[in-house]
Amino acid sequence: MASPRKPRKRAKARRKPGVWRALVAPLERIWARWPGPSRWIAGALLLGLLLIYPPGHRLTRLCSLVLALALAAGLPWLFWRWRWVRWGLLALYTTLLVFWFLPGRQTHSRPLLREQTAQALARYEGTRFFRSGENGLGLDSAGLIRRGALDALMAEGVRSLNPYLARESAAFWWSAWNVAQLGSGAGGAARRLHRTPRLREADAGLLYPGDFAVLEDKTQALGYLGGGRWITTSSADGRALVLDVAQSTHPALEQPATLLRWRHLFLPRPKAR
Repeated sequence: MASPRKPRKRAKARRKPGVWRALVAPLERIWARWPGPSRWIAGALLLGLLLIYPPGHRLTRLCSLVLALALAAGLPWLFWRWRWVRWGLLALYTTLLVFWFLPGRQTHSRPLLREQTAQALARYEGTRFFRSGENGLGLDSAGLIRRGALDALMAEGVRSLNPYLARESAAFWWSAWNVAQLGSGAGGAARRLHRTPRLREADAGLLYPGDFAVLEDKTQALGYLGGGRWITTSSADGRALVLDVAQSTHPALEQPATLLRWRHLFLPRPKAR
């Protein structure tokens, strides 16, 4: 007796590839054909995202540093078949390493660096508030103060070829000091000038552009731009604002505050004869 025939399974209708699949398929082919460059480009994109991500935490800094070193190490390998490119990259890395570890000069122009710090702070006017942020996409008051000093140090270090200033800029990037730590001297990077019962009444003769203030309740920091103008940001403000003590009614100007100055902005003491 013939065994009953098993019913045939109906073939599933082939679905047309969706929009996402149509976009990803070419990238998958590129990844399979050129795995080295594809992985390097993916790492570079990830590094870019880490650098523009507003919150500045120690973990994101560590990931960015490790990824940047890995990308730098992999770049000569990608161009290994082109001898001149390969040796050019190795020569560039050697030059940067030698520059980085040179002792540098601590005789930089303090007045110039003060003005550059104030200008760097002023460039962030209007930037939206973002808690723990420290870049042009969003920052808080501590990130604003750190970023102004960092930008000025790096720009002057590159302009004057001074590795000391470049290393100071890297230390500021790694620091991630919050408002309370800034008010306590930022681990020795800043020095206390004096305390004022009202920030509006702070003695302008004791302040220079680039100095900063921390409110007594350690909730907000303000950078001094010169001419009686301060810059700050908070969640209530929503963006970075420039406050003129002669016109502004901002509540931060009515609070007691500690005035501080970055260590690298102090004029060196004259040597005893």
